Amino acid sequence: MADDNAQPRQKIDPSLFNMWRCVSAVAHADGLVQDEERAYLEKVFDALEKTYDLTPDEVAVLRGDLDHAPDIGALLPLVTKPENRGMIAHFSRILAWADGELDMAEEMELEKLGKLLGKDIDAPELQEHIRAELKKTDAEMEAELKAAHADIRKQGPLSRALDAVLLKMGIDMLG
Repeated sequence: MADDNAQPRQKIDPSLFNMWRCVSAVAHADGLVQDEERAYLEKVFDALEKTYDLTPDEVAVLRGDLDHAPDIGALLPLVTKPENRGMIAHFSRILAWADGELDMAEEMELEKLGKLLGKDIDAPELQEHIRAELKKTDAEMEAELKAAHADIRKQGPLSRALDAVLLKMGIDMLG
């Protein structure tokens, strides 16, 4: 049965979409997408499919980037939002270390990418944006946790008592 309260998924922003394509390009830096790198990107792409209303073509492009290196030079100008440009280096570094080691070719690609990105990243603005997003996420999670506790307390006296005792002990059975 469909959830009548479900929010329609939005289209993915082209800047975000191309940011992930750039990260995929870094995975190809050493000439081979390692299993760990592939697994990391597949998890990201799965999450994007669940979060955004991706077209079949967008899904095919993202998945195809795992097998064929996209041209980062052509994609980088399509990443227009400063926060997306800033996150390319962050996620690329995570990806480069996914297999537990940083290959020389990956390190050189990250350095080159850093130089390309460093020209137009406003680090204080990016940091403020990240702080604001984290604050928003924390507030949303806190509201969800409070709602979940309220639901537990509605389930009856035993649930209320158990929740209260555990919380006093510093144990949040929901968190």
